[in-house]
Amino acid sequence: MRLATVVFTLLLVPAPGPQEPVDASRRKAFDTILDLNVRDGFVYYRALKAERGRLDGFVNALATVAVDKLPKDEQLAFWLNAYNALVLRTVVDHYPIHGRFPEYPARSIRQTPGAFERLTHRVGGRSLTLDQIEQTILPSFNDPRVYLALGRGAVSSGRLRSEAFTATELERQLTEVANECLTRPECVQFDREGGKMSVNAIFSWREREF
Repeated sequence: MRLATVVFTLLLVPAPGPQEPVDASRRKAFDTILDLNVRDGFVYYRALKAERGRLDGFVNALATVAVDKLPKDEQLAFWLNAYNALVLRTVVDHYPIHGRFPEYPARSIRQTPGAFERLTHRVGGRSLTLDQIEQTILPSFNDPRVYLALGRGAVSSGRLRSEAFTATELERQLTEVANECLTRPECVQFDREGGKMSVNAIFSWREREF
């Protein structure tokens, strides 16, 4: 994969038209959670678990949202926030995580069996796994930047932001996510002498989109 292809695909995506959030109070609740517990992509899980009531309330409210009736950009903001909140609660539910499987980092969410492919969550009136959200719902938005916006609970994944995604700021936020990825060695590495570039596994998993 050539650098030009990655850069142009990431950054030259048509911007969605801004819409006012349908439920600003719900989004602000998650905004507060992220602002208090996330810094530079790192999550203070101990503090988050100690004060998990706000997170539980936000996640529980996701179950009854009529997502399909929302404007398209509001839907995308909803699914990104839902995914990231569900990852946070999955980690909090099993925190502190103890390394049992040597193939994963000791404190990785992957130490929780089935965290992505088997554990189901009630979202938008449906029971979905994290993988189902990523693999069956997000592709319909035709924007590869969304995969970089997912905080999968690992350093090598997308960097979790300290703010929630909103319909009115979505284009700015996704552009920042893409630009930030291109500056992180966990995301993209350049070998100028060898004329080579190494990219994160996200680009391999979603090669068709990128």
